[in-house]
Amino acid sequence: MQQPDAEHSVKAMAEMVARERRQLTRLFAQDTGVSPARWVEQTRLTVARSLLEDGRKPPKVVAAEAGFGSVKILRRVFQSHLGVIPAEYRKRFGKLS
Repeated sequence: MQQPDAEHSVKAMAEMVARERRQLTRLFAQDTGVSPARWVEQTRLTVARSLLEDGRKPPKVVAAEAGFGSVKILRRVFQSHLGVIPAEYRKRFGKLS
């Protein structure tokens, strides 16, 4: 969560912990109940939600700081997980709204 915009591919994470990709994926799912990719997406979503709630950074900056490749991906993830787009989320839950 401290570096959501860092490289968090399965390959990169496996190299970091000196494991094979398949082994990391299996162990990760056993320990967390989700795949590494799903965990990264959920972590980035948590960071994006916090950024939207706490300030007025534009969506492009929120997407970058949370580790999403673009505003389009940020919107897709918000819509998929929360049923709203980031602007609507900020309107409902932002401290400045």
